Amino acid sequence: MLRLQILIELYNLIIENFAQYDYSVVNVLTKKIETLKGELSSVAISNIIKYNPGRVHSSWELFKNYESSVESVPELELKDKIYSEVLSKLVIGDKAEIQEGENKLDLSKITNCLYILSKISNKEENIPSNVFEILLMKLVKDDMSLYIPIVNPSLESVKLVLSNDLKSESFKLSNIDKFYLWESIKSNPNIEQLASSPEILLDILRSISKLEPFGNKILTTKAETLAEQVELNLPVHDISNTSSELIELVTKLELDNDKAQPKVSSDFRKQILKSVGLYSDKFSLDESLKFYSMYQTKEPNPSFELNDLQSITSMIILHDAVKRMDEKLLEVSEALVPQNPEVPAANLASLILYHGWFGNIDKSLDIYNKSMDMFIKPMEGNETNRGMLIQSLILTCLTGRDLQLAQFIKRKSQDHKLLDSEYDVKINEMFKRYGDIIDELEKSTATKTPEGAPREVAEKDKEAAERAAIEKFRSMTMETIRSLAPN
Repeated sequence: MLRLQILIELYNLIIENFAQYDYSVVNVLTKKIETLKGELSSVAISNIIKYNPGRVHSSWELFKNYESSVESVPELELKDKIYSEVLSKLVIGDKAEIQEGENKLDLSKITNCLYILSKISNKEENIPSNVFEILLMKLVKDDMSLYIPIVNPSLESVKLVLSNDLKSESFKLSNIDKFYLWESIKSNPNIEQLASSPEILLDILRSISKLEPFGNKILTTKAETLAEQVELNLPVHDISNTSSELIELVTKLELDNDKAQPKVSSDFRKQILKSVGLYSDKFSLDESLKFYSMYQTKEPNPSFELNDLQSITSMIILHDAVKRMDEKLLEVSEALVPQNPEVPAANLASLILYHGWFGNIDKSLDIYNKSMDMFIKPMEGNETNRGMLIQSLILTCLTGRDLQLAQFIKRKSQDHKLLDSEYDVKINEMFKRYGDIIDELEKSTATKTPEGAPREVAEKDKEAAERAAIEKFRSMTMETIRSLAPN
């Protein structure tokens, strides 16, 4: 009996020390240990999984085979180490999978990753940052960022992914990716460590703010449908509170109050003003104006930074006017438009949109004509300024249902080479959206009223369709004003 026990210990020792050099010893000696009715040591199991090339069995299959033995490992640290090895193999792939290009992270693997993650007691210490980083990158690449919060990644790994996005031209995160990355770390007890990476916080705030006007419907992805297929419970996320949460953190860390580099703090002030005034429904116009009043004292006068704050605040007032159909503060908005060194084209464009929305197309045309005189020369360097003005006038024509005038303005702008490719694409998209709105309106109004229904029902249906079309034009106008605000 003693001899058998010594043999089992010897076989385990060989696996522990030689599996990394010659994996065939694993296949031979595990069978011998099994024949002797012995048990694999926890270190042997760890190395069997760690060095498994995946040609015969996947590392996940091996883990499931030895799972009961892993569960009974008394040392918590060693048990976490084994689970971490399994997670690494799931995320990075076995050698055979990598060679054959089969190491894609599918839903089955994600589910397995979540299972293993639930077993690891100390994730921060036992899961290498690069494993979390690779897992996050794969989730993003495969349009599965919805799963990031339930993966519960380390703060450091999320910082690495967000930093890669800022530094790399080839790897870019979507705004929705950044939302889920933020959701995964916002409750982390060490979240204030982001004070040392203010550029990352600023980028998250910029990206997530742009999502808020579209509401939670924008978060639906194919990953949600896949999750339902395997009955994976996903937490419900609410995008409407996100920018206010971020602003609360930024102001608590005083990153908007020159605790960061002066340029970064100034950028925070601009972005917070845009977030509260143009993107979030959580703040009133009065609250936006209070932010402006507080922030304008922190910028030199005169300065480009102060000009940007004034420019943004002017647009906030116009944006709010379109939203609430309130023309009372036009003069305040006009008074805030910077005049030196020149009036920004973005503010002129927003005034074109404002007057057009309230039915004063003649005023819009007057502003447009005077503005184009300012930016017609030089031809090079003024492409964006001209593009903003032309885009705004065309949208004004479309919201007034004057398709012919809109087409005429676009054609003449192209003939005189006033439009660059960027704004040509934007304007084409506006025409497409206009067409969709009108098509839907015409279909709704052409639908026959049920026989015998009162005439009032038909009239109400038409009125409802018209109101829906107006709301879509309002959304386009507000969206365009938001896009004009300086970064």
